[in-house]
Amino acid sequence: MDGSSEEIGMMSVAANSNISAAYILCRDLRCTEKIEEAANLSGKNPEHLVHQLYHRIETFFENLSDYQPELI
Repeated sequence: MDGSSEEIGMMSVAANSNISAAYILCRDLRCTEKIEEAANLSGKNPEHLVHQLYHRIETFFENLSDYQPELI
């Protein structure tokens, strides 16, 4: 895992003109594998770190599901 800027990107979501969010993501969708590799190299528990990733993804989609369209 070299962490170059080509491996990460930002996703921006606008729910309406007042509500938006931006998230930094792995571009190649190998986030779990990269977390496991980095954890193994540093002697950390990858299970906990992968769980944190899945929790962040879950929270992101829960926030999107609360989306209410703007009334014009």
